Amino acid sequence: MESSEWKKIQQRTFTRYVNHHLKKAGTSIESLEFDLADGIKLIKLVSILSGKNISRFNKNPRFRTQKLENVSIALKFLETEGLTIMSIDSSDITDNKLKLIMSLVWALILHYSSVGIIEMERDQMRPKQNLKDLAGNPDTKPTQTPKQNLVGWLRHHLRGIPLGNLTSDWRDGKKIGALVNGVAPGLCPDWEDWDTEDPVRNAAEAMDLADTWLGVSQLISPEDMVSEHLDEMSMITYLSQYPQAVLKENAPIREKSSKANEIVQSDKESIKIEAHPEKMSDNEANAPSIESDTVELEGHQEKRSENE
Repeated sequence: MESSEWKKIQQRTFTRYVNHHLKKAGTSIESLEFDLADGIKLIKLVSILSGKNISRFNKNPRFRTQKLENVSIALKFLETEGLTIMSIDSSDITDNKLKLIMSLVWALILHYSSVGIIEMERDQMRPKQNLKDLAGNPDTKPTQTPKQNLVGWLRHHLRGIPLGNLTSDWRDGKKIGALVNGVAPGLCPDWEDWDTEDPVRNAAEAMDLADTWLGVSQLISPEDMVSEHLDEMSMITYLSQYPQAVLKENAPIREKSSKANEIVQSDKESIKIEAHPEKMSDNEANAPSIESDTVELEGHQEKRSENE
């Protein structure tokens, strides 16, 4: 795999995605390239994602044939789930072909995350809409892609904030704050006042709140989110968690403590001079178009990046 920044970000993101789910089985991987080769952790991963048990496989594969058989079990199981992996067979995983392993993980992300199959059953507040709701009746909109579903859901919860794309639009760290506050009003109310010159801090604050109070795991780092090399597939992997977000009890919901309100309050307490209210900055406008898919999401192809 050719070395480039967007590919490194994508590999880190996909590894975090796998580990986020494998931790439910008390295990993890260090390398996508090598740690799925014997099929054991791949079987555990698809079992967790599907919510179905796969009990019959070789628990201690020592020989290549046993490893190939385990991987084949996982791939055949995915076919029963309606996910056919084209151009990937068991030898590709066992032989550590990273590009194809990444394609497999991307297919899992689309199938089990982007289409909103995984549901989190909790007693607390949950969003009123998920990806399927916003897409409408699947019988009447069969051509809707996972990306289009997600973009529609994001636009709804950004509450009027323009959304031009899934990469550079998020680079100042403010839009993720707007999304967190849109999903849970009052959880991140001051995002508009954040300094655009400190994007990592902005993204970190919003992502920490989402992780702690909404259960949205940090599958990308704040540094990667604001990087000019961020790829769309990594961002989709992270953002696709939000439609299943659940606000936890005792979350620090509060009113906006805007700079403008502080100035007005200060003026009220002073009798020396007439108040001169500051002009509030406008939201970013003229966002680039997001209507055309820059990545084919129905397959499991490698991302085509301008940064290559």
